[in-house]
Amino acid sequence: MSEPQPRVMVAPKRAGGLRKIFSNQTLFLAILIVILSGITTALNPAFLTVGNILNVLNQISVPAIVSAGAALVMISGNFDISVGAMIGLSTTTAALLVVEGHPLQSSILIGFLICVACGLANGIIISKTRTPSFIMTLAMLSIYHGISLITTGGITKSLAGTFAGLGRGATLGVPNPILVCFAVYVVLYLFLRYTKLGRRIFAVGGNEEAAYLSGVNTDRAKIMVYIMNGALVGLGAVVLLSRLGAALPSTGSGMELRAIAAVVIGGVPLTGGKGSAIGVFLGVVLMGLISNMLNLLNISAYYQEVVIGLIIAIAVIVSNLGKLLRK
Repeated sequence: MSEPQPRVMVAPKRAGGLRKIFSNQTLFLAILIVILSGITTALNPAFLTVGNILNVLNQISVPAIVSAGAALVMISGNFDISVGAMIGLSTTTAALLVVEGHPLQSSILIGFLICVACGLANGIIISKTRTPSFIMTLAMLSIYHGISLITTGGITKSLAGTFAGLGRGATLGVPNPILVCFAVYVVLYLFLRYTKLGRRIFAVGGNEEAAYLSGVNTDRAKIMVYIMNGALVGLGAVVLLSRLGAALPSTGSGMELRAIAAVVIGGVPLTGGKGSAIGVFLGVVLMGLISNMLNLLNISAYYQEVVIGLIIAIAVIVSNLGKLLRK
């Protein structure tokens, strides 16, 4: 009888450097931002200046705030296509109230609360009727946009410079929208990482049925997600109104698609259940960086749309490659 052969323990293969980069969306985005920044600086030294960096961050501040809300919704496994129309309804209502002589503070507060109410309505309808969020919020987009057209007649409403400090002012040399944006992402990071509701949002997005069976009130979690999204959209609308000083029903148009793109680039899958505040912020920065880079290189705005679309497609493909490499 032959002696049993000793068992040979085989160490698991470690992921190589390239595999590690592709499997970590946040790391990939950080490296891509550094590479693009270096290339742009080599082509135009004006890029890597404090003034231009602040300009980029200032330009992305409102999309970043809106993207923070979109991240919460998408991590929960849902969508909100109505955020652009919510911004239009919020800003036009606030501006209209100011024009009609109502107090500035209450008018701005009403504009903010309109977005919160829209978020609440979206959340209740989607959670209680089990209607697909993409279709329902697409319908709500039309409703909100139609209301803003009815109330304003499609005419621009101007604040006449009465509310410019938040959107155009600065604190210690840093534009106020940047400070608001950073504060939002600090809170978002802490919320997703350390709160019970944050963990429940991940659970609902990962597997709603399993979350329900484990005791999570999935309807309440969805409603809270849409309320928080409405609050963040409302905050973005207030900052945008302060910066522009006027509002149209089309104010915010297209914001929802750029927010979803930034969130997906930032590592949140369309199916939900995963994501991080840092990744989403880097996704917004990447899109803003590309736009600024193309402007500095005097590339036509027509080509910019093509380039941004290609970058989004590449980022999503790399994200899918990361999933395959992790298997």
